[in-house]
Amino acid sequence: RKVHELVLAIGLEQRFSKDQILTMYMNRVYYGHGAYGIGAAARTYFSKDAKDLTPAQAAAFVADPNYYNTYVSNPFVGIITDPSSPLSAPAVQRLQLILPYPQFTGVTATDPPWANSIYHAFQLRAEKKMSNGLGFLFTYTNQKSIDDSSVGGGGLTWLGGSLNNVLQDPNNRKADRSLSQFDISQILQFSYVYELPVGRGKRFGGNMNPVVNAILGGWQTNGIWRFDTGQPVILSLSGGHSIPTYGPQRPNLTGTLKRASGLNLNQYFANPDVAVVPDPYTIGNAPKVLPNLRMPGTRTGALSLFKEFGLAALREGSRLEFRAEAFNALNHPQFKGPNATVHTDNFGKITEQANSPRQVQLALKLYW
Repeated sequence: RKVHELVLAIGLEQRFSKDQILTMYMNRVYYGHGAYGIGAAARTYFSKDAKDLTPAQAAAFVADPNYYNTYVSNPFVGIITDPSSPLSAPAVQRLQLILPYPQFTGVTATDPPWANSIYHAFQLRAEKKMSNGLGFLFTYTNQKSIDDSSVGGGGLTWLGGSLNNVLQDPNNRKADRSLSQFDISQILQFSYVYELPVGRGKRFGGNMNPVVNAILGGWQTNGIWRFDTGQPVILSLSGGHSIPTYGPQRPNLTGTLKRASGLNLNQYFANPDVAVVPDPYTIGNAPKVLPNLRMPGTRTGALSLFKEFGLAALREGSRLEFRAEAFNALNHPQFKGPNATVHTDNFGKITEQANSPRQVQLALKLYW
């Protein structure tokens, strides 16, 4: 299959001086690889839906599931003789006989590269290179990523998605078009290095006594800050009844699921009752990813304080560096997303913290 890619970008860069740069970008990226209208040859080669019922078969099963769950004479008796296989029994469910490969109890499928995605973003970057004791980098991104397959295999779950959130209807991939599971709409990051202007040769205390300078001079502070809006909430369902060979059944939404005001750990949702269990063997109307609800975002900072002591009297160029570093310096908790499994007692509850409490480490580093 052909891979289709379209990239549109507009950039503006303003250089205020050799050390200060402001950059802005607006991006639109489309990437597609045969997600829709796939021919029979490609379907057979990749084997992804070699186990799936056709739309007509699925509709027939939904119309009368008892008929297809009824046991009938097994045509494989005497052919499949493995006593551990249910296909060696005298009777099998009628459903087994309409599968694409009824002689197998299951088919392990290859995850094919079928997907379409589109990405929009506004990116802002302001940078000051190190001069006069100060350097910083500020970035801001306002973005949206949309696709119909965020996580196609287990090797991609690090993006923030879930293998459980796969195609509900393998014959209708367009129905899975939604925000990407890993989408974060806004991200602000700021990092800096600042040498305090105090001490010998500095703006303040340029002629400071060496003893006093050893205590008050030569300090440097660094920081890394990140703020973001969090990833989307992904609903799942407990106790659902999926159409055979289809993906897990999703819940139904009778209204727009909303977030409660503030951060309510006992019930993240303002109206959890709108998420309900659909009828058996139906397609739940909840989207793959909720477009309006996000997990708690990141608000964290790492700070450090450095101080150098000159040891030129011992060896030319040698120095001792003291470092104090604090991760999650303000001890701000970042909570994981709420339990998003409908029809469970903990639906909507937040029970875990995503980050660690403040960690402080002290170190001495000798440059000899």
